[in-house]
Amino acid sequence: MPRPRVNREVPRTTGITVELSEYGLFIEATEPDGETRCAFVPARTLRRLATAPLEVRQRVLGQLDQPSRARRHLPG
Repeated sequence: MPRPRVNREVPRTTGITVELSEYGLFIEATEPDGETRCAFVPARTLRRLATAPLEVRQRVLGQLDQPSRARRHLPG
């Protein structure tokens, strides 16, 4: 049975800058209030993510997607 459709506003990439280098991925996100947060994902981690089985990638990335986690606890 297909999942029920969830109507939600999808966040845009406005304010997000990414740079892929030979050493990894640098991500900078500027919030509407002006606060900036940064993250770096090393090349080794990117390679492991890319070569991991689909179920592992979904689980790992699902941990970062808070709206996705909240939807799992909805009744139905």
